[in-house]
Amino acid sequence: MRYCAIDIGSNSVRHLLIEYEPDGLLLYRGSGSTITRITEGSSQGRLVLRETAVKRTLDVVGRIRSFLDDEGVPRNNRFLFATESLRMAENSDHVKTRLEMEAGVPMELLSGNREAQLGQKGATCSFGPYTTTFDLGGGSLEISNEEMSLSFPLGAVRMTNRFGERTGEIEKEVSLHIGASVPKLTGQLIGVGGTSSSVVMMNEGIPVNSYAPSLVHGKRVTLDSLDSLISIITDPRVDRQKITGLEPLRSDIIIAGISVIKAVLKEFHVMGYIHSETGILWGFLVDKLQQRGFFVKGIAFE
Repeated sequence: MRYCAIDIGSNSVRHLLIEYEPDGLLLYRGSGSTITRITEGSSQGRLVLRETAVKRTLDVVGRIRSFLDDEGVPRNNRFLFATESLRMAENSDHVKTRLEMEAGVPMELLSGNREAQLGQKGATCSFGPYTTTFDLGGGSLEISNEEMSLSFPLGAVRMTNRFGERTGEIEKEVSLHIGASVPKLTGQLIGVGGTSSSVVMMNEGIPVNSYAPSLVHGKRVTLDSLDSLISIITDPRVDRQKITGLEPLRSDIIIAGISVIKAVLKEFHVMGYIHSETGILWGFLVDKLQQRGFFVKGIAFE
């Protein structure tokens, strides 16, 4: 039986299609990510989702719905959720209703704590429970382990809107927010989210149109490699729109995103982390299946 989750994020709309096998194995059947930036223009002030950004998002959700119809995914096996993108918006109720109508299913609006828990749950599908996970999205940063789940307004889009590409200021802001709250590192540090995926794609020289989760999952990212990427991307002689592995529409927020990750590593006093492609979408689907009484043994990309 096939299941799909759709994530309305601050920067992009993502979906994950999986198949549940009778033995409890979850098989990867496809995924997608389209940058719509529904929180376009947001910063520290009041957030009102703009109509142009909402329409972009609705268009993508509509295309996903048509794809799932073609794939024969039952309506009650489709799930729609949103995170920071709608948590803070003053007009979230109206936008939520429109997104639900377009998707044809109800939406679950996740709290920051719930978002962190599900990101951790997704990571543990691959790396076991003895881990600490950070999940960097467009609007927020989540940090979690078995004992603690935290959410901070430190996403790549938000940091770009506030600080541009002033890396030192971004790192300082992250440290101010998480310095007193960050939990003790449990096991290895795992990173999930679009910025982290892009970092691995660039490090490995993988073209955007050649993406497959198996190519980037489990790759190690070092602090030195993050510094090197910042130097390359900010070099005025380099056209960042043409950097292998970097999606052009992400190029304006990538420096802020990398700077946030650097600050996280420094707060944990580590020189690197392991990237995971099993993040909140996997965690959400595992959680829904378990709520229905299904046993989940593990996952497989191929």
